[in-house]
Amino acid sequence: MTLSAVRGRGLNAGSMVSIEFDEETNILQMNYSITIEKADIERLIQYLDNSTNLPDDLKIYHRAGELYSTMKMKDLMRFSKEMKRGTGKFNSVRAAVYTTNTIALTLSRMYEKLNVEANTKFKTFNSDRAAISWLLEI
Repeated sequence: MTLSAVRGRGLNAGSMVSIEFDEETNILQMNYSITIEKADIERLIQYLDNSTNLPDDLKIYHRAGELYSTMKMKDLMRFSKEMKRGTGKFNSVRAAVYTTNTIALTLSRMYEKLNVEANTKFKTFNSDRAAISWLLEI
């Protein structure tokens, strides 16, 4: 069961992202299909800004699998700043990204280096199971 679910299309016709909060695991799940686009990350930031019933210690899981990304380094820099604003209202944030696409994996690891807020931990995985395990660690 989820508290809330949001689905939206990215800029490309085939791109789609869903945002769901899983009450059982207390994880906010971003499920992407085909690509990760700037509009998808902007949708997450808006979701965080507008949500009032998320836990103070937030866990976010970006499930990207084999998809690719249209984002560039300048987009990562901008999103890093915007995410700091969006996650600032939480005591802590743990975000895991799962992807097997080498370009998306590299971009995500670069973003990991940009995201150095005291209340935020961000880690990239090429294993779905490892990402979930890391999020559920206490």
